[in-house]
Amino acid sequence: MHVKPKEIAFLGILLALTCILVYLGNVIEPNTLFFLCAASFCLGIAFSECGKRLGIGFFVACTLLTFILIPNKIYCITLAAINLYIVGAECLKERFPKAFLLIKFSLFNILYVPALLFMPQLIYKGKAEGVIVLGIWVAGQVAFAIYDYAYRFIVYGFWPEFRKKVNL
Repeated sequence: MHVKPKEIAFLGILLALTCILVYLGNVIEPNTLFFLCAASFCLGIAFSECGKRLGIGFFVACTLLTFILIPNKIYCITLAAINLYIVGAECLKERFPKAFLLIKFSLFNILYVPALLFMPQLIYKGKAEGVIVLGIWVAGQVAFAIYDYAYRFIVYGFWPEFRKKVNL
């Protein structure tokens, strides 16, 4: 149960960076989804650096702090959903390595399909029915695949190299 002060300080800096990125998404409206995804990468870095226990603690702290600090609560809910996916994926990747891709898409769709069916105005402005909903669902799958690739690249490719260069 011993936590190193360096880890706590590092997680505090990551939490501040997360809040700054979410706030930038609030200020620069056209790039909101980009900033929310970039903020969610901080949770992945917290998991890779500090493990599951502190990663889940970071998720809780991130969710609470963004709800307190960020004026637009829809962005906070969106970040919480993205981060919930990351928590699920990071906790399940070692338990089910062969079915991990299926599990990732299942986790995404558990969060995405209800939003698409019950709150389509969050995703599409206008009347969404039939073929449009199917098209939005397919576009969501493609966007998720791109996001997941970028997440894996940043957290498992770029971050370890950056970490070596700055001696963290």
